[in-house]
Amino acid sequence: MTPEEKARAFVGNYVDGNRKTRNRLKRQAADLARHTHVAGVDLCMSKATEYSPRIRVLFRLAAQVALIAHGRESDKSERYLWDLRNDEEGRAQLARLEARL
Repeated sequence: MTPEEKARAFVGNYVDGNRKTRNRLKRQAADLARHTHVAGVDLCMSKATEYSPRIRVLFRLAAQVALIAHGRESDKSERYLWDLRNDEEGRAQLARLEARL
């Protein structure tokens, strides 16, 4: 699975999961957020993919997983949320997810 597919599946499983499932997934969330973010940064750094639309998708997913891992107010989430500063749609997606948590 790609980092994008893993993060999408994770968020879906977390939102749909019961308390036991959520607790188990939350322990994995920080590593997945970091891995997804790094995948986006790697695309940014390559001349062949520096303008790929997947970068925005990966940053959005990393922010969603970080929200699950750390909560909105955490300093650890701040670097992921910073990537969405100019992404209105990404911030709206994050707000919808937050409302479902």
